[in-house]
Amino acid sequence: MAPEMLGKYFSWRELTGSQAARSLAISNHPDTAAQHALAALCAEVLDPLREHLAIPVRVTSGFRSAELNEALGGAVQSQHVRGEAVDIKVRGYDAPALARVIVTMGLPFDQLIGYHPSRGGHIHVSYTTRRPNRGEVRWAPPGGGYPMWDVDLAGDEHS
Repeated sequence: MAPEMLGKYFSWRELTGSQAARSLAISNHPDTAAQHALAALCAEVLDPLREHLAIPVRVTSGFRSAELNEALGGAVQSQHVRGEAVDIKVRGYDAPALARVIVTMGLPFDQLIGYHPSRGGHIHVSYTTRRPNRGEVRWAPPGGGYPMWDVDLAGDEHS
């Protein structure tokens, strides 16, 4: 693994780079604990997902420093700040389809949140080593909120 790589398929830049941080002149460098958390997230979730799909997994939001998270209006306890979460998209997969892949693969996760297209159409996935992962699945519908979500493994679309 090259030093610039965090996992087999993911670079440090993909998981820590932020146009918002650059434009706001905010530092977005993870501390040692967040670096270890990002490495675990890659090893346990992102690399196996990329390997399974055999196509790129695009990280739309990775690590966020506390200052950047606040500037973006992120949740105070966001797992992004600890390096435990990413938002991802995969070409050819909407959020429900990608969620089904992650669930059926049996990947370990703390939270999996599928976002309706009006709220970004991405998947938020987190993984932690600080405690047992909850395996919590939620949906972010157009009207707001994050209700629990029973991913339909049969493939019917979520509305």
